Amino acid sequence: MNMTIRLLRLLCIVGLFHMPLAACGGDDDGSGTGDDLDGDGIPDDEDTDDDGDGIPDDSDDCPTDPSPDCSGDFDGDGIPDDEDTDDDNDGTPDDEDSCPFNPNPSCGTSSNETCKHLDVVIAVDPSGSMSEEMSAMASEVFGGPNGFARSLINISDGLDDYQVGTLDACPTPASFNTTGEAPGPDQDNGSVDCNFASDQPWIVGTALRAPADVTAEFECVGAIDRVKNMTTGNITAGTCTGDNDDERPVQAAIAALTDPFISNENAGFMRPDALLVVIAITDEDEHTIPDTSAQQLYDQLVAAKGDVNNIVFLGIGGGSDCTGAYGTAENSQKLHNVADLFIAQERGVWWDLCQGNLGGGLDQALQVIETACDEFDPDVE
Repeated sequence: MNMTIRLLRLLCIVGLFHMPLAACGGDDDGSGTGDDLDGDGIPDDEDTDDDGDGIPDDSDDCPTDPSPDCSGDFDGDGIPDDEDTDDDNDGTPDDEDSCPFNPNPSCGTSSNETCKHLDVVIAVDPSGSMSEEMSAMASEVFGGPNGFARSLINISDGLDDYQVGTLDACPTPASFNTTGEAPGPDQDNGSVDCNFASDQPWIVGTALRAPADVTAEFECVGAIDRVKNMTTGNITAGTCTGDNDDERPVQAAIAALTDPFISNENAGFMRPDALLVVIAITDEDEHTIPDTSAQQLYDQLVAAKGDVNNIVFLGIGGGSDCTGAYGTAENSQKLHNVADLFIAQERGVWWDLCQGNLGGGLDQALQVIETACDEFDPDVE
């Protein structure tokens, strides 16, 4: 099941990457017909999956290499990253480059010494109606050439690191996910271990990690590990029944960042010197249990971090009842109201699922993260 995880696209804001894919197509053999790398009868210049590995070219780190252990080709020079001595093609060898996957000469030279870390929480509605959105997240947000994994590290001209904890919107339990859904035709195909290199229940990205490796972790855990509730028959996650109790992404994020979870399963995740980013995604609304207002949710998130200026909130939900690019969505009014409270403080973004183009919403979020990072004050009590 191709599910969730890419979390932010196109780092235009930092003026950083335009990721060229390896060239494909053409008529290299002079036969008069386009080349066909995977022999599927579709010329490469018309084929959306040139290597036939099941990953569309625009989401494939190695669009001409079907090998599952392909390391990617960050700079598109035809040399795999694990063999390339200058992965970003900036003229500085990797072993002398403080940002080997960022050709921006200012990377690593930022005068901003206060914002060098990000802690990111992504809470995703795991209900059965979210399959289309999860697939879109996988192709437009978290992985792929322009996804979150490649973009975050370059905020504020280069962070030291970022951490990403992913959980479903069923806050029982509110521990971060370390498994993803196994590939298959159904909504519950079993689990696969994501094997985070951090040895923590969250992803850690640094300037020295190959984006292809981080992307693989994003794509694994973003395929939210769902189960069928044996009592209700609903697709859900955790111990939820799937009767709206798994549509609480904001409450799940709050639970993950507060006791008892922040002192136990999630201990060490939220750092005092890191900007906190919370992303909440649902195609219905925030069905709080017990009933909790948008103001109360906002207050609880701010209290978890200590100051609204040190948080960025992105709400993704339906702006109305609609059938759009990602299937049906209901009006997510409470989630929208939470986002508006952060927007009023210049620390929030709302993106309407009915509009499609999730990448556009994440572009906006990156801009707000950039601003918040520039203004970050870790000493605020």
